[in-house]
Amino acid sequence: MARKRNKVLKEGFSNFIKCLVFIGLSALVFWYAHNNFYVIRKKFYSIKDSIKKVNGDFYTKAKVAYQQEQYEKCIKNPLPEEGFNEQTNSKKQEIIDYSKKNGLKYKYEDLKFGYSFSYAENDSLYGASLIKLVDALYLIDNDVDLSKKIKYESKYVRGSSEGMSKHSLGSYVTLEDLMKYAITYSDNTAHAMLYEYIGKSNLKNYANNLGATTIFTGSGDTFGNQTVHDTAIYLKRAYEVVDEKPNGKILKEAMLNTRKNKLNFDDITYAHKYGSWEQYFHNIGIHYGDYPYTVSVLTTKGENNAPAYINKLSKLSYEFNKLYYENLLTYCDIESKKD
Repeated sequence: MARKRNKVLKEGFSNFIKCLVFIGLSALVFWYAHNNFYVIRKKFYSIKDSIKKVNGDFYTKAKVAYQQEQYEKCIKNPLPEEGFNEQTNSKKQEIIDYSKKNGLKYKYEDLKFGYSFSYAENDSLYGASLIKLVDALYLIDNDVDLSKKIKYESKYVRGSSEGMSKHSLGSYVTLEDLMKYAITYSDNTAHAMLYEYIGKSNLKNYANNLGATTIFTGSGDTFGNQTVHDTAIYLKRAYEVVDEKPNGKILKEAMLNTRKNKLNFDDITYAHKYGSWEQYFHNIGIHYGDYPYTVSVLTTKGENNAPAYINKLSKLSYEFNKLYYENLLTYCDIESKKD
């Protein structure tokens, strides 16, 4: 009986000690929590803010990356006309009004993205020497060996042949020299030799395959009519062959001459071709640079009067091109930031 009572006392004492320990630990925890409540809360909110900041930074970076991606996509496409600002619209209309008022055939084409506009695009005029650009393009696009020589015979002799005046009848002239003379001097004898060498049907088929529709229409001679629709096609191809064809740079250098080049102004230059016969005087050209474009101007003003009109349209085209690209960059910046 005494042994059983001792056992109960021991168990009671043990439980009492456990209670004291539990109460002590609870009191200690309560004391610590009470005294460090603000520290713990501060740490909690600090962790919460850190998580929020990480999430915010991630969202911001993702949004910026998305906007940049949309911007890059946007500037790889033409600026839609509904995106034109007042200045761009006004300059375009000024060009159209000036062309209409003065009876000019006009076309502008951006070579980077393909935007274009025109006035009287499909009205044809006698093109005169503009056809010589097609002579050159045919040779380059068909990878003809420009070192090949053609005999200079009397049947080819024409007036206005400054390049061929260096050669005597019976001599042999390379296709490269003939091409350069036809473009740089607008040499009529060189054109006659190239015309026979290439063949009218080959020139016509080549131009038609590019998308031109007016070649050798109207006059029945070796020059024919032109439209600004067709000349824009030739100029675009002349721009492309520089990088695509081995002899493309030869054409570019030949076109970068100042002979009757009425597109040039101040320090702005164009690779060009002119055409001139009686009342018909035309200039078509490529302006190179970061934002290249072409301009075609066909007139019936004659060589004495036409230059002023052509030069005016050249300046307006340059101004439009500058406004167009500034407008494009602004437009894409705004569009890319829309949600």
